[in-house]
Amino acid sequence: MTNTRLVASAAIAMSAIFGATTAMAEEEKGGFYVGIGGGANWLDEAEGNGVSIDFDTGYTALAAVGYDFGVNGAGGSIRVEGEVSYTSNDYSSVTVNGVNTGITGDIEQWTFMGQGIYEFTAATGFRPYVGAGIGVINAETEASAGNVGASADSTEFAYRGLIGVAADVTESATLDLGFRYTGATGDAELDNIGIVAQVRFGF
Repeated sequence: MTNTRLVASAAIAMSAIFGATTAMAEEEKGGFYVGIGGGANWLDEAEGNGVSIDFDTGYTALAAVGYDFGVNGAGGSIRVEGEVSYTSNDYSSVTVNGVNTGITGDIEQWTFMGQGIYEFTAATGFRPYVGAGIGVINAETEASAGNVGASADSTEFAYRGLIGVAADVTESATLDLGFRYTGATGDAELDNIGIVAQVRFGF
C-alpha cells in the first residue's frame, strides 16, 4: 500500500513539474513575425512665410517584419521590428496671409522606421504595449491652381511614439489596435497622428 502511494505521489509530482515546464516554455516562446495593417492619419497644419495648409483626414498602410524575444522575468516581452508605411492626406485649404487661395493638392509620405516595443502580459488576454522608433520620412507634395501645378519632395529624420493593445486571435496570429505619433524635423516639419489596426503572423 505504501509503495502504491509512493508511486502515485511521484507520478503526480512529475506531472506537475512537466506541466509547469511546458507552460513556461509556451509562455516564454517568441520568434520572427510579419505584420500588415492600416488605418486613419491626421496631419497637423503646416505653416510658414504667411502660408497655412490644413489637411483632410487621410489613410495609412503598413508592413512590418520583426522579432519577439518572448516573455521575460518581469512579465513582459520585447519586440524589435522594421516597418514601412505609406500615408496620404489631401489639402483641406490653403491660405496666404489669411486669404483662401483655392489651391488644391495632397501630400504623400513614405516612412521607414526601426521600432522597439515592450508588451505587457495580462490575465485578461489583452496585452497593452508601448514603443518608440526612429527612421526617415520621404514626403512629396503636389499642388495646383487652375492649370498651374507644382511639386516638391523632401527626406527628413523621423521619430515615433506608440501605444496600443494586442490580443491573440489564433496560435500564430495577433491583432493589435494602436495609437501613434510620427514626427519629422528639417525643411519639412510634419506631425502625424494615426490610429492603426494590424495583424501579426508569427512563425
